[in-house]
Amino acid sequence: MKPLIDLIRTKSSQRVPIWFMRQAGRYLPEYRALRAQQPDFLKFCYTPKLAVEATLQPLKRYDLDAAILFSDILVIPHALGQHVGFEEGVGPILGDFHLKNLKIDRLEQTLSPVFEILTTLRACLPPHISLIGFSGAPWTLYCYMIEGRGKRGFSKAIAWGQENPQQFREVMELLTDAVVAYLKHQVRAGAEVVQLFDTWAGEAPQDLYEIGVVKPVTKIVKELKAFSAQVPLMGFPKNIGERIVPYVKETGIDVLSLDPTFNPEALAQILPQTVYQGGLDPELVVLGGEAMIKKADTYLKAFKNRPYIFNLGHGLLPKTPPENVQKLIDHVRKMNVDG
Repeated sequence: MKPLIDLIRTKSSQRVPIWFMRQAGRYLPEYRALRAQQPDFLKFCYTPKLAVEATLQPLKRYDLDAAILFSDILVIPHALGQHVGFEEGVGPILGDFHLKNLKIDRLEQTLSPVFEILTTLRACLPPHISLIGFSGAPWTLYCYMIEGRGKRGFSKAIAWGQENPQQFREVMELLTDAVVAYLKHQVRAGAEVVQLFDTWAGEAPQDLYEIGVVKPVTKIVKELKAFSAQVPLMGFPKNIGERIVPYVKETGIDVLSLDPTFNPEALAQILPQTVYQGGLDPELVVLGGEAMIKKADTYLKAFKNRPYIFNLGHGLLPKTPPENVQKLIDHVRKMNVDG
């Protein structure tokens, strides 16, 4: 029995599974000690021994229902041939973008360590723990690749897409094909669920939204389901607001990951057949206490009679006290028992 996968497949609302985006990472002292062995973040992601251990660390500390591959969404631009680096305190820094230099035939070999990590994890995880693979969605990858770094607005990426419509389509097709290939390899290696992180979906203007956000995800879902119908797909289109209903209906995703801007009570009525996930503001887990518990209850009560996976509205923050994570897990588990 795998509580997370069973809930998605059966749409049962009897028990709320729980995991967290960025459940491994800098808020854990054991992760910081592990990172000291390889300060280069990209090399860390490509070192199976270290990435496997990073994935397993939160499971050794907490009662969770899933492990999520420790990696980064920007391994795809790197595998395609664009320079990707990470600066402490700054984040990702990408080299100049040249479409002609991007080659999808590099992907499998470059990302082979990621597939080894998944195979190792699948072999060593307890039988009740689901293994989640993931990728950045094409639009979010595009934003980083054109802009050169992560920031709100992405004015350069938006202007480039609007001024070069044919090339924009070519880039989105390339990235869509790359994500499909990457996720197929992840499934072959042992991923049982996959999530598409579209962190910057809310930044897409209307004239780029359909080609940049909806069509790529729709194609990815269709091709992954044709490849492996039993592997559920989670979508995380952060901050897309009122566009959420057509997004769910058009893309065909199995699970909708919520960001904190959504009203859970309203969504539970608008999309009653959807499996929901997350929503809690990560800042509340930093704060802890009554505010965290009260807001967690808002989600648990809103989706009480709906299939729901407890998670956050984005990843755990580096400043999060680990004891607050424990208190949150304990509360969700208690609510499962007490109702």
